[in-house]
Amino acid sequence: MATGAEICARRRARLAARLKEGVALLASPGLPTHHADVFRPDPDLYYLTGLVEHDSALALEIRGGRIREETAFCPPRDEVFERWNGELLGPVRTRRRLGLAAARPWSSRAEFVRASLRPDLVAWAKTADRQTASLALAGPSAGIHDLAPALARLRMVKDRGEIAAIARSCELAAGAQRRVLQALPAAAAENQLQAELDHAYAAGGARHAFRPIVAAGRNACVAHYGANRAPLRKGQLVLVDSGCELDFYVSDITRTYPVAGRFTPAQRDLYETVLAAQAQAIRKAKPGASFGALQRAACRELAYGLRRMGICRGTLPAILASESFGRYYFHSIGHSVGLDAHDPVDAPAGRDELKLAAGMAITVEPGLYLDGDRRVPAELRHTGVRIEDILAITAAGSRVLTAAAPKTVRDIEAAA
Repeated sequence: MATGAEICARRRARLAARLKEGVALLASPGLPTHHADVFRPDPDLYYLTGLVEHDSALALEIRGGRIREETAFCPPRDEVFERWNGELLGPVRTRRRLGLAAARPWSSRAEFVRASLRPDLVAWAKTADRQTASLALAGPSAGIHDLAPALARLRMVKDRGEIAAIARSCELAAGAQRRVLQALPAAAAENQLQAELDHAYAAGGARHAFRPIVAAGRNACVAHYGANRAPLRKGQLVLVDSGCELDFYVSDITRTYPVAGRFTPAQRDLYETVLAAQAQAIRKAKPGASFGALQRAACRELAYGLRRMGICRGTLPAILASESFGRYYFHSIGHSVGLDAHDPVDAPAGRDELKLAAGMAITVEPGLYLDGDRRVPAELRHTGVRIEDILAITAAGSRVLTAAAPKTVRDIEAAA
């Protein structure tokens, strides 16, 4: 079995084959300046090297699609710093443990880059690294090629180890959703449900991958609601959108639950409309399909449900083209997942046209958000429903990695 260092070396080689010529630069940020902030290594740098310390970087000189020189930069050993913040590897151990050709102290980075970026070599850098490269070249950053698309292309398709890591994160996040559902009968406010997420992730050795959304009643109609402290009331639905970061890989699950433990008939109709839309999109999720195809499949089912409930009128094409439909469903069907909750994709023609491929990990997350429109039945006004799962695209179709989180009406009501 390949080691982590060997896997990273292969990734660097694939990047070199894609770039062909030049010097590529990327770096991880320094430690946060606010005590409440948490340091997270740059995902691209981690993907290529395994470097996880602050003030770390990588420089690659590429000739003919092969790496001619590779140099990592990292913080030097520092007794005072380590007494306060923990042990550092230092350049010698960084090189040995990560299998890198060379490693130097962070302080030597600018001088090294200045010497490496010669007029005869193309410079590649991510946005955050362009300033350093620009200073070294004594020229405008506009002349430096963007490294992000090449890195996005590499990261879009995961290897088996990455899919396994995402699956472990999904397992923990699904368990957190089960905790929320079991705590719901005794919970008085959104923050008490968030506390269940906090506990599950901390106990599992993970942390939140993003700010969780715990949104009851009308709060669920706010796409990025995050206050998470409103009271819970019987008769409401509560939307819980959460994921964790475990071993640097993330999960992302959304479920919508009845606060009272059981759906009313109208709530059930709304919920099962969204569930049917998600099922249609999941059926489309296979190699060669586009994000746009998944979106269209979900939208048709959502429009059919809105017409059945009397909220939208007319033919399905007319409803789909109407302003009113966009009022109730206003976001895309999903996104890529990996080292980031929204993993980067290389999609020059737009994400809707991006073709799925085996090894990708994506979310599928349709929703309906019914505001105070008079066409909406009184019982459902200011009610939002979103259902989100992570899929691993396989050669034959897809596999749901978040299936352990209760999703059907029967399973939710049985667990509450």
